[in-house]
Amino acid sequence: MIILMILLIRSIYQAHEIREEIAVKERHRFNSSLLAKELFQSSEDLTRMARSYVVTGNPEYKDYFLTILAIRNGQIPRPYDNPSTYWYLEGINKQPDSKQGQAIALLKLLKNEGITHDELHLLQQSLQHSDQLVQIEQRAFAAVEGRHDNGQGEYILHGEPDFELAIKLLWGDEYNNKKTKIMLPLKQFMTSINDRTIHDIELAYQQLNEKTRLEYFLLTAFLLSIIGSAAFIRRRILRPIRELTIETERFTNGDYSSRCTFTGANEVDALGSTLNLMAETIERIIKDHQTALQLLRESELNLIGSQHMAHIGNWEHDLKTGEMRGSDELFRLLEIAPTEHSIPYDAFLL
Repeated sequence: MIILMILLIRSIYQAHEIREEIAVKERHRFNSSLLAKELFQSSEDLTRMARSYVVTGNPEYKDYFLTILAIRNGQIPRPYDNPSTYWYLEGINKQPDSKQGQAIALLKLLKNEGITHDELHLLQQSLQHSDQLVQIEQRAFAAVEGRHDNGQGEYILHGEPDFELAIKLLWGDEYNNKKTKIMLPLKQFMTSINDRTIHDIELAYQQLNEKTRLEYFLLTAFLLSIIGSAAFIRRRILRPIRELTIETERFTNGDYSSRCTFTGANEVDALGSTLNLMAETIERIIKDHQTALQLLRESELNLIGSQHMAHIGNWEHDLKTGEMRGSDELFRLLEIAPTEHSIPYDAFLL
């Protein structure tokens, strides 16, 4: 029973660990999905801010653009929980009201969720395309600000703003194709995350089901062992004790013929055997005593008959009390009424 209890406790503990493992995997899948959506949302927010800046020329949109980029790269603290509605609710020309968290790159957060090497490669591809999109957006910013390429990729030549070029850059085919390239590896990443975690969780649930079946088996065996132990205690201990109590009461009341009927090798059985042996001994002594008394009565009757036939009697004198005791035949020969078997010595002499 103790071994079953130990195995049951161990199985319950292992099942608890599997449930914890399932919860961790579910949490990793959920967090990875959120972070992947955040990468997509950051790309969408960057596009919105860049296009808003190109159209309006309001520098606040550029500041937001640079802030979003810095948060994604872990250069400044990220909004707490970083909700997808953050840049819609804060509004332009407002200080952020959301609680600020730690400064950590989005890619590092994804690595912390235990993604595989292949999944990381997909994210890096998506992030790389997003960074290429940023380069186009920065070219559009330079066109709006009147900064032109010096031929070496440096926008340091000042001139007239070129809004037409900026709009073309952010709404052209190259820009839209780059955005499409961001989505493809991101979609593959989400599919990989779901397939992998679902497979791992299914395996964990299989192990959990096996542990659960083992728990039911061990629990059933444990309950059966308890029932068996209770039946054994009742049959081998409680019932013999009850019988022993009843037989002891009979023994106390003088019934030495009763016996304990249970047998075995435990202490109660040994006590019952001892009581039976004692009852047999006392019963034998009583029978021997009764036999002796019967023989004594028969001897007395034979003596009385012999005295009567021989007309002789026997007597004894108690010197201490002065009384004479005699047999019935003696009193009859002396013609004394045999109502008493003792008379004073003086009366006997008369």
